Amino acid sequence: MYRETTIVDQKLEDFSEKWIEATENKQGRIIRVHAKRNEDIEFVDTFFKYLLSPESLPDDIAFCFETEFSSKDTFSKALLEELEEILNEWNTAEKAEGIDFEPIDWKPDYTLESKDNSANLFIANINNFAESLNLEKGTVLTPVLMFYSNKTKAINNWLNDALDAGISPLVRIAICDTEENPVFGKLALNHSNQLITVKPEVDMDNIMAQLAASGDPKDPATPYRYSFVCLIQAIGKKDKKLVKKHGDECLKIATDNVAKNPYWISQLIGLYMMLSNAYLAFKDKKQMYYYADSAVAVSQMGEEFLDSEIYYRQQGQAFLYRAGIYSMEKQWEKALADSQAAGAAYEACNDYVLQVEAFRMEGYIAKKIWGGDPVTPLVKGAKLGTLIAPDVIEASSYTMLISQLLKTDYQKQISDEELDSILIPIWGQEWRDELKKISEKYLFEEG
Repeated sequence: MYRETTIVDQKLEDFSEKWIEATENKQGRIIRVHAKRNEDIEFVDTFFKYLLSPESLPDDIAFCFETEFSSKDTFSKALLEELEEILNEWNTAEKAEGIDFEPIDWKPDYTLESKDNSANLFIANINNFAESLNLEKGTVLTPVLMFYSNKTKAINNWLNDALDAGISPLVRIAICDTEENPVFGKLALNHSNQLITVKPEVDMDNIMAQLAASGDPKDPATPYRYSFVCLIQAIGKKDKKLVKKHGDECLKIATDNVAKNPYWISQLIGLYMMLSNAYLAFKDKKQMYYYADSAVAVSQMGEEFLDSEIYYRQQGQAFLYRAGIYSMEKQWEKALADSQAAGAAYEACNDYVLQVEAFRMEGYIAKKIWGGDPVTPLVKGAKLGTLIAPDVIEASSYTMLISQLLKTDYQKQISDEELDSILIPIWGQEWRDELKKISEKYLFEEG
């Protein structure tokens, strides 16, 4: 079936040629994809997914590992457990008719652990796995390690151990960093023969702009997408003139289409907040306030057209944003009014998570005002804990709200017994100790 070749397809094929050259280096064992900017990671992720597809130009047998790096002593075992899951999914998944399928009958050997080498367990097993596959000449097994961690020192130590453990000629481990954040720079310098660096020649700005411009030119979403991408790029480059140019383009398209489709209101609110934030960075307070005020004004449009949940959530978003602006500028009375308006809007659409954030902000602001009452909103927020699932609470600002509450004379409005009844189901009997652990969780991360 014919499929039009896109600019991304062409870039993937161009980079594949460099990749093949790297895998054919007989001394190479780790391939470091060294992108120019952090924004280019999106292309690198696309390339790694491309390696998994049947139509990819390299003949690699690739596995993308999503395991988060916690410590160098646990990473190898965690990788092997993920590999077992991948192979089990492959062996048990339903296959379409006509596809040649051979189950992979291989299990990791967890006895290959070494006290002196944290990576030996994984490397010894991945070497054995590659051998068991009877790969055709020129084909390599490629574990793609994403890490998803900022523990760069420990990650580099693990990779050093991986090289010392002796990676098979049938294996190439893929890693990635950027010139802006050269995580593996020292490793590459110290192991210049075994670690091969390849650099994708990619201009994500140009790629994204071209992709955004593709589509039906009669559809207003097409020019809007293009201008929006250009706006994001201009903000990233802190180019005030281009921010104005592309911001105005986006606002005109969205404004022109609001009457035809009220859901453009959401785009306008997001645009106004984005532009307000951009002018905050430019230290242009007049424009910062103008766009924040515009976001609030637009959020109150469309009540007769929009679903009530969308309508009130948009209002909450706009008021909460402007409350943050006022708070930053120490305009406490205005900030308090906006945080209260945000809380009311989130209550109207039953968004308890963001209502908690509105109460948390209201409590913080009220404490800054002479005669203010920080306890009442914090108590209201604490009581919402009965309406939010524990796993959702972990990703919300509820923990921060409770921490703020405990620093006040809350007993006049809520007893310790009532607080226990809310928080014990979330954090257990020793919830105060657990809360302290959660609050300190990220302070002692391994370097």
